[in-house]
Parts: sequence; C-alpha cells; structure tokens
Amino acid sequence: MLRTLKLKHYHVPSSRHKIVATSKVLDRYEGETISIDSNGLTLSGIHGDQTRYSIFAPRNISSSLLVSITHHFNSDTHHDPSAQLHQALVDVNLAAVHDNNANLSPAKRELLKWHQCLAHISFANVQHLMRSGVLAKSESTRRLHHVACNLPPIKCSACVFAKQHLCSSPGTKTTAVSDRSGILKKDDLNPGQEVSVDHFVCSTKGQLFSSRGKSSEKEMFSGGAIFVDHSLLHGHVEFQTVLTSHATIQAKTQYEAMCRDHGVIPQICLSDNGPA
Repeated sequence: MLRTLKLKHYHVPSSRHKIVATSKVLDRYEGETISIDSNGLTLSGIHGDQTRYSIFAPRNISSSLLVSITHHFNSDTHHDPSAQLHQALVDVNLAAVHDNNANLSPAKRELLKWHQCLAHISFANVQHLMRSGVLAKSESTRRLHHVACNLPPIKCSACVFAKQHLCSSPGTKTTAVSDRSGILKKDDLNPGQEVSVDHFVCSTKGQLFSSRGKSSEKEMFSGGAIFVDHSLLHGHVEFQTVLTSHATIQAKTQYEAMCRDHGVIPQICLSDNGPA
C-alpha cells in the first residue's frame, strides 16, 4: 500500500532525493512511533486507519542511510489506471545497472555496466581498462573507477545462465553388445581347430538325392545343418529329413567323415554361440 506524507519542506526542483526529518514526521502524525534497528527504520502507523499504514525504510548498504522509494503522481497519470500500472512496472522492474537499484553500490553498477557493454568480457579485463583510465571522461568517473578496480568479481545473470549445462533426462540404461565381427574365430589358425554348426529350416520340402520323384512328403528334406570351419571358412551342408538330435548327430558324423577324407580332424564344434 502507498501512503502519502504531507510535511513542510523546501522546494528544490533540481533535487532527485527528498530528505525527511523524523522529528517533523512525529510532530505531524501524532500517536505514531519510529523504531530503528540494523535493518532500517519503521514508522509504526495507526492500526485500523487505512490512510496511515506502517512504512519501512531499509538501510542502504553503501551509504548506510535510511532510504525509501517514493512515487510521484502528476496530473496526467493520477486518474489514468494504465499509466499508473506502467509507472509501477517501471519502478519494480529495474535493470541491474539502473541508478535506482539499491542492491548494488555505484561502483558495482559501473563495473557491471562496462562488463555488459564490452560483450561480457571478464571482470579482471574490465578492471584493467579502468585502471588505464581509457573508460573515464571526468574526475568523478575516475574516482568511481578507482573504487571499482578494488572490488571482487560480482555475479552477472547472463553469464551465470550461459554456464548452465543440459542434464540428460532419466531413462533406461543400455549396455553395448560386446560381440564383434569375427570374434568367434579369433585365434583359430589351424583347419578343424573349431567348427560352427547351426540348423536351417525350409518350409518347402526337398526331394531326396536317391528318389525318383515318388517319395512321400514325410521322407523328403525339411532342412539341414550348416558346418563352417573357422580357419578355412569352408562351408558344408548336410541335409536332414527331420531336425531331431539323432539326425543332427548323424549329420555331424557324416561331416567329420568328409573332413577326414581331406586330412582334417574337427576338434571343437560351436553351436548357438556356446560349446556343445
């Protein structure tokens, strides 16, 4: 809530600040008290009186003075709600380097202003330029820059936001398959050292090599076993009418007999990526 204080004062149009004597306030508004602590000054006001609310003036960090923001309603904006709202937004949404920003001292505002004007270079580089005097055009500005050079680095909201990192969204953890191309035949240098075997199935029945086209469908080939030597990369196919274990062992025996005719003795058979 806003409260209007009507006090006798000196008319100084060029002054940007209004100095109020606490004794004059207590004389004008009887029944109120003023308390001062380390945080600031509090005018008690009158409980229940909507025109005499409590007022708090915080202590300015740089000057140690008790400061409160005042609002001026001229004839143009006093009866215009939109103009009043605009003025309220201007008073609240102050830039970090604005002169009315009481959270930063003038030296800090000057350091932050040049940091932003120079494309957010480091504060150490800004202070180096201030020490050289190239950024000052008057003696008061030089004194202000001298104070800013001795300040520790301050925070810049744009730089802090720019240093953020994108966090990965939570999800399921996946592990890469360790199998690689040719890993099954690693270190297999001699013929017959290790042989891979697997079945294949054919939905269309195949004629026997000994038949003359009069075999029943149950006696025809329905698949077979494929043998591949890791060292020679030689492939051999044994056709089977059924894919039972007995028929597979018979196919393995026939493959080993074929290998012996060529002077090769299979030592290990690998099936389904596991020894069997």
